[in-house]
Amino acid sequence: MFERDALGRLVRAENPASKLTWEYDAVGRVVRSTQNGDIIDYAYDAGGNCTQRTLRPGLWQAVPHTTRYVHDAQGQLTALELARDRLEIERDPLGRPTRQASVSGYRLEQSFDARGALTEQRSTEVRRRYTYDGAGNLHTVQDARWGLTEYRHDRSDRILVAQRQRSGHESFRYDAVGLVAHARRVAPEGERDLAYLHDTAGRLHRVGDTEHTYDEAGRLVRKTVRRNGFRPQSWAYRWDSLDRLAEVRTPEGQIWRYSYDPLGRRVRKYNPATRESVHFTWDGDVLLREVFLKPRGAQHDQQVVRIVHWQHEPGTFVPLARLEDGQLSYVVTDHLGTPKELVTPTGEVVWRAHHAVWGAVLATDDASKCPIRFQGQYEDPETGLYYNRFRYYDPATSLYLSPDPIGLLGGLQPDAYVHNPNGWLDPLGLHLNSNNATGNFGIYEIRINGILHKYGKADLNRITQSTGLPTRLHQQVRKFGIIHGIENVEAKVIMEKLPTTKVAKDFETKVLQDYFDRTQIVPEGNKRSFKPILKPSPKCG
Repeated sequence: MFERDALGRLVRAENPASKLTWEYDAVGRVVRSTQNGDIIDYAYDAGGNCTQRTLRPGLWQAVPHTTRYVHDAQGQLTALELARDRLEIERDPLGRPTRQASVSGYRLEQSFDARGALTEQRSTEVRRRYTYDGAGNLHTVQDARWGLTEYRHDRSDRILVAQRQRSGHESFRYDAVGLVAHARRVAPEGERDLAYLHDTAGRLHRVGDTEHTYDEAGRLVRKTVRRNGFRPQSWAYRWDSLDRLAEVRTPEGQIWRYSYDPLGRRVRKYNPATRESVHFTWDGDVLLREVFLKPRGAQHDQQVVRIVHWQHEPGTFVPLARLEDGQLSYVVTDHLGTPKELVTPTGEVVWRAHHAVWGAVLATDDASKCPIRFQGQYEDPETGLYYNRFRYYDPATSLYLSPDPIGLLGGLQPDAYVHNPNGWLDPLGLHLNSNNATGNFGIYEIRINGILHKYGKADLNRITQSTGLPTRLHQQVRKFGIIHGIENVEAKVIMEKLPTTKVAKDFETKVLQDYFDRTQIVPEGNKRSFKPILKPSPKCG
């Protein structure tokens, strides 16, 4: 059930698992939202930037949880205040975060190259350097803890080899449509060669000794591992009518059930045998709080085991801080926004992780301390799957368990993750690449030697993390940089929040026509695709 006000704004939504409400100020900003009785209040400055968010006391917590934000004149976050600490964020003229400093002593220095790619991170216990190849792909990572990792790519920017100094290597071959066809993994504990068998629809039916079975909707319903000398081990998956994973049965017979709010966000996972559960609270599309419960007594009562709050950089899926039992940790993320360390306000590393190419954790201090993986992904230890907002991702296969919810609008490989996980992201589990796909599209401009060269449109949800640019714009900058020198190419987004590529195309045409009307010039990069309308000159008397 959904309810809207006279202005068409969503004010109430309800299903059997959750009840949501929203309140707005005079200019349409959300000032209060509720989720199953939990109240979240928001305050804003004159520029529309959120200055304070408060999760009020409720069923699970007795005291408010408040985060304060400070922004500069451009709306960029420059300080974060929570748990009696303050994190200052310094940025260069292009808005890139070059320094983080806590009042308690933590420091993180970051460097970027001329293209905007992260090249170095330095802190008391963190040392990491990045290099990139001529195509802008990640080439090496030198980490003080994990050693050197070197990557090689094919001409389609897909990863062929990841060679690790201290934890073995991975290599991949791909089929004609870009899906992994063969993987070889060499680690201290042994070697594995895995052949991938896909059907014509791109569904994975076998990888190594593991078989996959799907229903008529293309959703994974059974995974069976067959090893010589052992009984088969099977996982069973049940889906609801909205294509959401509702239940998983493990080989040991454990059952986990999952519930979702009216917006499709997961709000609860529950084990009926042990009566353990985890409840989730959301701030938009990012996780705000985890509440872990265990049974108390013989009835259905539960008691809180622990509560974890998460803070993300506003408007992104990049985590900044974690708070549990009053203990604050800052999150150090890599070039892709993946958490690599948790650091106390005084600079001590209390958690770190090392990852495989497709996101599996190779080594970590305590996986439960930080379940966030690639941006937008949350690891479920009971299944090994990563909840990815609208879908579930399996890092062991580099595939989702179900087709893209937006159907063919998501592309010709409906189960696939991104083609290069070192440079591409899919924080919602959706691919938006059709002319009618809905999302956040924008208009960009490119200047070469200060002269306007091109206007274009791009999907602003698809970002190349090495440069921070929309992927379409990143590709254009890379191409022109080879020809003219990267230092002579300027690029920026001039319009955003356009709902479809059709609307973006219409605005692109309008921007080009307006420019032609003013200058009688068609930018060089648009001459093949844009034909201006020649308007008659005004007649004189």
